Amino acid sequence: MAGVSEGKAVLLWTGYDEEIIPSDEYIRQAVENGGNAKDAENDWFKYLEERRVNKILIADLKSGGTTEIASGKNEKLLLLVDPDVVYKGALYYYYDGALMSYSLRDGKTKELLRTPDVINVFAKDGRVFYITRKAGGASFCYYVLESGESHEIVNEGNNDVMVFPPHEENSTMFMGSYKEKRHLISKEDYYKEDYNKAVKID
Repeated sequence: MAGVSEGKAVLLWTGYDEEIIPSDEYIRQAVENGGNAKDAENDWFKYLEERRVNKILIADLKSGGTTEIASGKNEKLLLLVDPDVVYKGALYYYYDGALMSYSLRDGKTKELLRTPDVINVFAKDGRVFYITRKAGGASFCYYVLESGESHEIVNEGNNDVMVFPPHEENSTMFMGSYKEKRHLISKEDYYKEDYNKAVKID
């Protein structure tokens, strides 16, 4: 479960829509056809990955009904890894090459920004943050919900991209996990990725 808002729960699901051949049967068939058992074992994992489907489901907590809002293989629907994808009554996710929003209030879907190679998404501070792959590493960016502008965070303090996931905020600070402990950091320092200025609170 990725979040609850407006009487709805966001569920992230990964699995198979078709019957999967068990590994022993897959290997047996490969060997019978002249293949190598070790190679067949490795191929079975590729076989699984090619057939795995990701889905985002919305469960209505009042009616008990469930609605699928997005479905696809890994290259089409990113299975979100950050818990903060529900923000102020909306879900933010990456689908078919675009950052998307889904209103839990009225069920409307909107494309925010087309951008390639996104590997994580989360929302805070009136922004949708997203990390993209790029040559030699990654790029940490955000999309401003009010203006529709997109910006890359220019690294000024830390060589890692997004090592401080924020979970709570006020007008000037984020609270989040850093070095496996809860920390506070000013938004100014966060946007500089100057995580060394974070203050441990437990």
